[in-house]
Amino acid sequence: IPENYTQTGTVQYVIPENYPDGDCPRLVFDPPVFHPVINPESGELDVKRAFQKWRRNVNHIWQVLLYARKIFYKIDTKNPWNPEAAVLYEQDLDLYKHKLAESIKLCKDRLYDPPESDDPHAIRFSEWEPSVHESTRDQLLRPKVKEGKPSVQASGCALFALLTPTPPFYTETLKEK
Repeated sequence: IPENYTQTGTVQYVIPENYPDGDCPRLVFDPPVFHPVINPESGELDVKRAFQKWRRNVNHIWQVLLYARKIFYKIDTKNPWNPEAAVLYEQDLDLYKHKLAESIKLCKDRLYDPPESDDPHAIRFSEWEPSVHESTRDQLLRPKVKEGKPSVQASGCALFALLTPTPPFYTETLKEK
């Protein structure tokens, strides 16, 4: 995931009907990102690798998001869902980076496409428009003050911080393009 999470396109969070008492949530990258633990056909991230059994009051959705971030820092090539990505990562890092950059470019090109879902709650991205977005951004970035003391802001910025990894080789790969 390069400079920010949106550069990988959209991620669909699939919450099972028996949540939180049953299966773990699923994360699906649309379109699929070239990575050893992401299914190259469906775009699904192998979440069960980190959460073999989902446990209520122990496991939380934010942990799945942290795991999604971690996979781009610590690439696991054992038992891959995408064998080609695993082999290239181990044997031809330059080609791996190239294919990753191509998949990210495709994601970026499709970022503003409407979701392929009839779900009225699906998130739709739009290009930055200062007249629409600037005031919301300023509000999120403004420190909250309680009784004259600044406090940690736990609103959208916290989630944004979770979703903005910058692995070292991704940024340089994108600059080459």
